[in-house]
Amino acid sequence: MILPTSAITTALLLAPLVASNPTPPQRQAHVVPIRQQKRGFNASPDTPFNAAAAQAERNKISNRYANLASKKRGLGSEGKREFKVEAIEPFDIQSLKKRASSGENSLQDQSDAVYFGALSIGTPAQQTVIDFDTGSADLLVPTENCSGCGTPLFNTAQSSTFQASSTPFQIQYGDGSQAAGTLASDTVAVAGQTVQNQVFAAITQESGDFSSGGIFAGLMGMGFPSLAESKATPFFFNLAQANALTSNLFSFFLARGDKTGSELCIGCTDSSKYTGNVNFYPLDASATQGVQVYWSIAASGITVNGQAATQGLSCVMDTGTTGVYVPTAFAQAIYSAIPGATPAPGQPDGTYAYPCGQAVPEIAFVFGGQSYAMDATDFNLGPLDQTGTLCMGAIMGIDQGVNFATVGDAFLKNWYSVYDAGGNRVGLAKSNQSSEYLSESAAPSPSDTPIHPAVSHAELRGLEGPPIHRVSEDVLLCIFHDVVHPPPSGQHLARLGLVCKHWREIVESASTLWTYITALDGLSHVRNALSHTGQAPLDIVYPRGARCKADAFLLLVKDRIQYWRTVDISVSDADVLSDLQTSKMPLLETLRILIPYYHPRNTSVIDIFGEPSVPSRLTELEIKCLCMTIPLWLANLTSLSLEAVGHVTMEDLLRVLQSSNNLKVLKLEQLFTLNPNKAVPHITHLPSLLSLELWLPVETIHYLLSGLRTNTLSSLRLTCDMVDSTPPRDNLLSNQITHFMPTIHELVSRAALVEFDFYSTGVYSLDLGDLNFNFEVQQIQNQYGFARDVFEWLAEHLGPNFRAMPARLEFDDVEPHIEHLELYGAFPKPRVVEVTLYAFDVPEVPPISVLQYLSSPRQSDPSVWPFPHLERINYYRRGLWNSYLVEMLKGRYGDEHIQHAKLQPPQPLKEIRIYAGSTSYPTGPDMKFLKEVQDLAVGTRIFWKDELLTFE
Repeated sequence: MILPTSAITTALLLAPLVASNPTPPQRQAHVVPIRQQKRGFNASPDTPFNAAAAQAERNKISNRYANLASKKRGLGSEGKREFKVEAIEPFDIQSLKKRASSGENSLQDQSDAVYFGALSIGTPAQQTVIDFDTGSADLLVPTENCSGCGTPLFNTAQSSTFQASSTPFQIQYGDGSQAAGTLASDTVAVAGQTVQNQVFAAITQESGDFSSGGIFAGLMGMGFPSLAESKATPFFFNLAQANALTSNLFSFFLARGDKTGSELCIGCTDSSKYTGNVNFYPLDASATQGVQVYWSIAASGITVNGQAATQGLSCVMDTGTTGVYVPTAFAQAIYSAIPGATPAPGQPDGTYAYPCGQAVPEIAFVFGGQSYAMDATDFNLGPLDQTGTLCMGAIMGIDQGVNFATVGDAFLKNWYSVYDAGGNRVGLAKSNQSSEYLSESAAPSPSDTPIHPAVSHAELRGLEGPPIHRVSEDVLLCIFHDVVHPPPSGQHLARLGLVCKHWREIVESASTLWTYITALDGLSHVRNALSHTGQAPLDIVYPRGARCKADAFLLLVKDRIQYWRTVDISVSDADVLSDLQTSKMPLLETLRILIPYYHPRNTSVIDIFGEPSVPSRLTELEIKCLCMTIPLWLANLTSLSLEAVGHVTMEDLLRVLQSSNNLKVLKLEQLFTLNPNKAVPHITHLPSLLSLELWLPVETIHYLLSGLRTNTLSSLRLTCDMVDSTPPRDNLLSNQITHFMPTIHELVSRAALVEFDFYSTGVYSLDLGDLNFNFEVQQIQNQYGFARDVFEWLAEHLGPNFRAMPARLEFDDVEPHIEHLELYGAFPKPRVVEVTLYAFDVPEVPPISVLQYLSSPRQSDPSVWPFPHLERINYYRRGLWNSYLVEMLKGRYGDEHIQHAKLQPPQPLKEIRIYAGSTSYPTGPDMKFLKEVQDLAVGTRIFWKDELLTFE
């Protein structure tokens, strides 16, 4: 919620910015699915409590509600903005049970949550994402030039109805974050209901955690007009005043856990989201001198296990806050009734922790004699540290001058809440968290937030909705099997089941739809998906960034291992694979096990397939960073990729290759135990091979290629670890690849560009379209002489097309010797048309010599410019060597080249693309430097991060 410590608030805007609300012909009600996203202050029993985020919220609460009795908005005629709308009996949107959209397609709860949805603004309408907040009353919309804002942004220039003003607006938080801009007006719509000339704050600057890390863009306050810092009438009250709503109220349902379905119902309630009746309680303005500022109701106190623990207090229902904040004395009394509870170590006064294993007593607010308890799950904000000994409680103490409480989501998740402006009351009913209405789900992006169509008053009787039940089972299954790629995960299927009962029955009965089992869904949803699969073959996926531990996921899916068809696992610890060594996987067709380089390699040998369990259907095998044996019985592969795999012998490899006539893809990289046996020559026919990629010592490549026979190759990549023991020409594969030369010439003929890459590691790479040669030469003493030999050998063996092609040079953290550059500058062909310069490592090695080489003519007879056909420079900027680029441009294209009167200047560059440096250097554009580059490179297009720059 918006919690300003200071604000530049203003008088009402002049007539052009006064909201105009022509009465629509019919009253309407709207269901707005609202999304939930993690705010950063965890409310999960399993995830450590985020103290910094909690402190930030505490600061905001403190500054928002401090000194309530003296707030100016509660004094005098200026602050006392009475707002009366018609009291209308609440309308239940479930009276339209058969409507097309149920309003239940919503986002998961990731515990501490921001509730956000779609808003349309402008003409034509532009979509953005806003946080719905009952604790504030301003509409904040970030605009196109906003610095630090969440996205998507509102482009004011593209709206024909946008009206700007010079009235400033600013909100400052206690934690230092802020939002600033000016007041403006435009046409605003939520779920199809429109307000013309709605006044809002057009935000041009945000900082800190204002938009929860970019989760949402703007904010719509649902509070009373007296709360508005802008002094503008809030969107909801404009609708109510215009008699546009079926009922002058709105209601919230907040889902719990990893579940979807959170909902804002504007002009209505939704009886599918609660059980029993809604009990209403009159608004209480005792804390604000009789002026209704907040959605607050009076509680007679808070009880613990039915026993009174506190006095009465005024409670603000605030969907923009996570915790529950009460006077510090009240918090102390509540926690004194929890065994083992103690002031939270290292946390502010008024915060408490309790033993994580301790059962929490029933803690309830009492409204009108009725008790409304918090759920124990919502009360637990997570362990204070990794030990999991103490857990943080959701009720926190903060003194605000009166007996006043801020009641946030930790309470509201358990109770459906209704905010009735016509009846001046707040209603509560038991929230329906049953699985009939909710499904576990991962968070979709805000950009695909659905908007439910408006329901007019004329449609309130007998609306049947579109005939979705007429879509047959065959059609639905065909869509998913033949059209949807990648296949739907269980979370999407569960959501699809919410469309209607007919579709739910189809989805739940079709076992073949549930076969894509991914750990991204979370364990509980994986368990649900497995219950639907029957005997259908399964695709098991554990990707990096999964929401559960690998051992727990594999333990769960192992019960169905006899049905595994595809296994794709990315883990950091090979120990979790131990159970696979003795498991039978008779249906397995594809196996991928990837362990990242940056984790210690596991040195124990994994025998994934023992003799009894070798899958006869296996055709694709990819292993990275793992010690494993290749089983003797493995054959008939179509794809084999082994990278940094230990314990693989040449004999085992050749046996597999020679029994895989259908092999199309072969990739072998850094196989340290793959030693060639020169005494035993081999002939290996791979008649179907399309792609070959080798990164091995040169002797190993010699041995493999000497016996390899194929005439179907379309892609070849060789990275040779060179040694200094033999002359370079003898290391360049000329004898070993004689039988490959026709294929290589064909690959060269298809290439449009030749690329030479030079790396600080000593790898020299040559790319020719689908042909790539890399030479690892960091152990070579005379690298430049070796590079010349490489170049001359390539020119001799790659055919006439090689010299005819344009060339690109790339230097990564390496400063080449001038003789090295002369190698490429001395030849008119290949023509160097592009140069890329990187310097990212620390300590950096900027390729300054390249810029110096380009700045003046070569000392030859006759003199010529180096790389005279150069068209593009890609330059990864560093402040320490910007001057070298400037000096190069001066020497090559500036006035300094006039001294070379007998020499024609080189052709102008077409493009200079400049990028930011690494994170240790400033990454923003240096406009002075960029302008200087533009002035020197006349006629050249200058790009900053792929964006074309224009200078006045």
